[in-house]
Amino acid sequence: MTNLTAIEFISNYPENILVEYPQNEEGRFAFYVYRTKGKQIHKLMFNTEPEWDSKKEAKEYFKEMVSEIRDALEKRGWLKNNNI
Repeated sequence: MTNLTAIEFISNYPENILVEYPQNEEGRFAFYVYRTKGKQIHKLMFNTEPEWDSKKEAKEYFKEMVSEIRDALEKRGWLKNNNI
């Protein structure tokens, strides 16, 4: 993930972000993260390979990833306030 994508993601999360957790033919789950405008998908920001055995596991990993992205941006001083 690029720094620009990370900033755009955190700046718009959760209000303008849609996350879907599709299941593949083998029963594994991935997640797709979309940027929305209004209530419509604007673009795919990033996605993962189907790595998880359940949707719950994929959601838990997504939540961990959000925290890691926010922490990394804060350490670099790229978040101007706590509202982002």
